[in-house]
Amino acid sequence: SVLNSQIRVYKNPGNSNLTYNVGLSFFGRVEPKNDFPNGVVGLTGSYDPKAMYDPISDRFIVIWLDGRVSFDTRIVVAVSQTNDAAGAYSIYHLEGNPLDDKSWTDYPILSQSEDDIFITVNLLRDSASWQTAFKQSIIWQMDKKSFYEEKKMETTLWYDIKHNNQSIWSICPVDQYYKSPSTDMYFLSVRPSDLRNDSIFFHKISGTQASGNAQYS
Repeated sequence: SVLNSQIRVYKNPGNSNLTYNVGLSFFGRVEPKNDFPNGVVGLTGSYDPKAMYDPISDRFIVIWLDGRVSFDTRIVVAVSQTNDAAGAYSIYHLEGNPLDDKSWTDYPILSQSEDDIFITVNLLRDSASWQTAFKQSIIWQMDKKSFYEEKKMETTLWYDIKHNNQSIWSICPVDQYYKSPSTDMYFLSVRPSDLRNDSIFFHKISGTQASGNAQYS
């Protein structure tokens, strides 16, 4: 389980047998496996963790955000090296300002398909509230195998996702059947803060990141 600043591992689900308890800042105090674009390695303020189990590879995945301004923002991705949730993890960093447009990453949601990891986030402008700072929602698609084998991190970034030339807010992955996730990935969105909200947006990404032929619709 994850809290806003901690990760906890229990021996059995639903009981109080706590075997591992650590803060995010300590948990992520490992040099990332990949070269971070702006050279920042040290974490400056970690929050919003999400955790997920991969039943296909028998691994655990934890992500969280670090930094709240465009020149200091990243997504930290931690992948367990074995099926021991309290064991060693490989750490990677994703750029929180991937479009280099003075925005920072907020509101992460984690999900998976058979072959890929997906992270959806909102990009916000500097120096404004989250209600007024919204620029766009983006989707990171990442090849699981490159993480598990500690190879170069392979990613695809889906952005400029719009309807009637307006960016769609908060793209939320649809959880798949956890024992048998499919290759395709689905997402949902609604219009935010709209008193006459009559629209549900249905997104689909078909094809794997590694294939080079993934498509958004």
